[in-house]
Amino acid sequence: MRNIFLIFFLSIFWVFYSQSQPDLYISGKVLDLENFPIPNVTVSLNNELTKTSANGSFLISVNEIKTIDIEFNHSGFKKYNLSVSSRKLRRNANDTLFLPSINLYNLLLDEFSVIANKIDTVYGSDRFSVEDFEMTSDGQMFLLSYEKTLKKESKIFLLDENQELLHTHVIPGQSIRLFKDYSGQSYVITIDKVFQINVSKTNRIELIAINNDVFYDYYYRIIDTISNVYLYSNFNELYPAIKFFSSSKLDSTHSLIKEVKDDFMMELYRAQFKYVSGRDKLWAYRKEQQTGIDKEIWVGASVFTNDILYKPIYAPLFVKNDSIYLFDHYQNYIYNYNSSLELLDSIPITYHLKSKNEKWSQPLIQDEKEKDIFVLFNSGGFYIIKKIENGNVNRGFKLTNRYVENIKIYDGYVYYVYRPYESIQKKFIYKEKILK
Repeated sequence: MRNIFLIFFLSIFWVFYSQSQPDLYISGKVLDLENFPIPNVTVSLNNELTKTSANGSFLISVNEIKTIDIEFNHSGFKKYNLSVSSRKLRRNANDTLFLPSINLYNLLLDEFSVIANKIDTVYGSDRFSVEDFEMTSDGQMFLLSYEKTLKKESKIFLLDENQELLHTHVIPGQSIRLFKDYSGQSYVITIDKVFQINVSKTNRIELIAINNDVFYDYYYRIIDTISNVYLYSNFNELYPAIKFFSSSKLDSTHSLIKEVKDDFMMELYRAQFKYVSGRDKLWAYRKEQQTGIDKEIWVGASVFTNDILYKPIYAPLFVKNDSIYLFDHYQNYIYNYNSSLELLDSIPITYHLKSKNEKWSQPLIQDEKEKDIFVLFNSGGFYIIKKIENGNVNRGFKLTNRYVENIKIYDGYVYYVYRPYESIQKKFIYKEKILK
């Protein structure tokens, strides 16, 4: 009798245990159309509910081996249903069935009701794409545009303060980009030449070729002016250190302001000499004899700069309200100088250090009119613009569009080039008001 009771008890326990244990788990990952993970997607199967993690992963249990329908819901994406056949479940040898990545489509809302009051189209054409742009002090704008590709033919467009087209001019040669120097003069840089962009009294564009050496040794290097001095640097993307100088407008005397160095990168840079061949070492030694430049620097510049580990130095300098702000991202300070080039303060910064949610992006951007300085962060392809004050950054303003290009800030508005993803639209210029 006792044995019968034990068998009955064990059978009841097994029934309840088997009902409480799932037969199978289903695991997967939910991504958007650009293969970025989507967190907090509700995954439902019959009465089972779960949500995707920060990297888009989910795990849900299946209690019956039969054809099932899994539903995926998120407020920013279209609802998606996935059917998994009973045959596929039975053929799975493990206790977990791993699904291929699941891609959700963005939920497209009415453009006029959602973004019409937030985003303005500055310029758009059904024939020409915008590659680059520069704004002038009187509200006009230069556009570097092309119909098919920059390699074939590009043009300079001149727009007035109301974004009306005033004049166009064909650019000789293959264009690269626009450039604006410390005085506000704009240029177009091509593969072979540099052209100064002038506007006549009748609002017609005139391109004047200038000497390349003069441009790159003078206009390109000068960062800004303050009092009676020019501010410039010896920046070279092949060397992990940079020196900032001042040069007097009156007598051309110059002096060193500060050197910024990436010590970690410099150590790797110089260490490369140990690992090159004897032939390369001999070449570097001969270069040192000819130029006086260290042989380790010759090897670092020619070899290590091609390595994926190498990152050019980034140390921007800005002038604002008769003060100079030099950003040293390697010592984690902003150095503040007055108009007499005297060091007033060193302000600690941490915004550029690693973060889980947002990635600091170069470059820093200064409002061309208000002179405020902004830091860019990237979160899943969206740029977040944060104003920096006393070394700290504010909460920030997130741009509406994703993967925008050529960001510039003018009078509290952010301007950028953008083409909607998977669209046949040409590249337009948009602007958004930076909300505080």
